[in-house]
Amino acid sequence: MRLLIACCLCLSPLMIVAPVHADTAADEAKKMEGTWAVIEVWSQGKKVEEEEIKKRSMVVEIKNNQWTVSLATSESKREMKAVLMPDTKPMGINLTMQAPDGMERTAKGIYEWQKDGTLRICLPERGDMQDRPTTFNSDNNNVILHFKKKS
Repeated sequence: MRLLIACCLCLSPLMIVAPVHADTAADEAKKMEGTWAVIEVWSQGKKVEEEEIKKRSMVVEIKNNQWTVSLATSESKREMKAVLMPDTKPMGINLTMQAPDGMERTAKGIYEWQKDGTLRICLPERGDMQDRPTTFNSDNNNVILHFKKKS
């Protein structure tokens, strides 16, 4: 009987916490909805020139965790599915997309909100996309994208 009571006491916080995490992720997803423009990019430890960012004009439309990425330099759009993990430190994001070979690939990244309402995301730039960055650092094959909401 004591074992049963102990198990119930240990598991009861999990029953209370689980719905809170789901609401937090839903709130984060709702906050991200809209059209975002890339305003700053860091790659290989250096800030990408503003002219290059403007030339590519990367825009991301987000609705219901579905991301549609378009570039001024390409007529095709890239579709991605986002899974947010706002309860991790730093907050995590998984972006799943279909690669040119037809296989699904998931890039594991991190994100943060800036005080001015802009959004920063750090993702693996190339190679193994399974290693999630732990800091916003572009020196180690990660890219940092800074977004500003357009609408």
